[in-house]
Amino acid sequence: MVASGPALEHISSRPHHPARVKHRWLLILALVFPASLFASPARSAILYQIDPSYVSIRFVVGNMFGMFSTTGYFKQFSGSILLDIETPQNSHVDVTVASTSIDTAWDTANKMLLSSAYLDPAQYPSVHFVSDQVVQLSPNHVILHGYLTMRGITRPQDLDARLEGYQDQPGVGPVADFVVTGQFNRRDFGMTSDYPLVSWKVSLKINAHIFLMPKSSNAP
Repeated sequence: MVASGPALEHISSRPHHPARVKHRWLLILALVFPASLFASPARSAILYQIDPSYVSIRFVVGNMFGMFSTTGYFKQFSGSILLDIETPQNSHVDVTVASTSIDTAWDTANKMLLSSAYLDPAQYPSVHFVSDQVVQLSPNHVILHGYLTMRGITRPQDLDARLEGYQDQPGVGPVADFVVTGQFNRRDFGMTSDYPLVSWKVSLKINAHIFLMPKSSNAP
């Protein structure tokens, strides 16, 4: 079960400045996680922690033969990413989502998704993604190859990550906006009820507003 990501961006033939490419590589590896930098400057590996205040994890599933769709969010999640600047392919992402934190703003849908036919948090309290490989497609675009575990079942999962915006905010420092997308088939995780009223395909979209450095007011 591998996500069918969007078509690859056109990669300009204009040469990129090596320093800028390396800096953007670090940004795109930061992915979806607002971070507090605490590695020393001498270390090539930098550890970032997730801050859910600046991240949204959204899913969309079609229903009623494609006539409608249900959108929901996961509200509680945690994890980290280890960035290796010198050897980016050694970087690592690890994220855990609380199954009970699902919210569609519709009580009927929430109860269905929390039942034993779907997420079944009584037996499987979390959803887990861990990366296995990071592949750079352009300075602003990478593919995360990894594994998604849900309901005790682990399957390969790809996520498409793009840097959508970057600015240096006065008094804050560099800030980046990322969009991460992917898809999975719920049958691959034992969720086989209610088809065709509920589609097999589940789409994911993660938006993140990332502070790449601590605010100056918080600096020691």
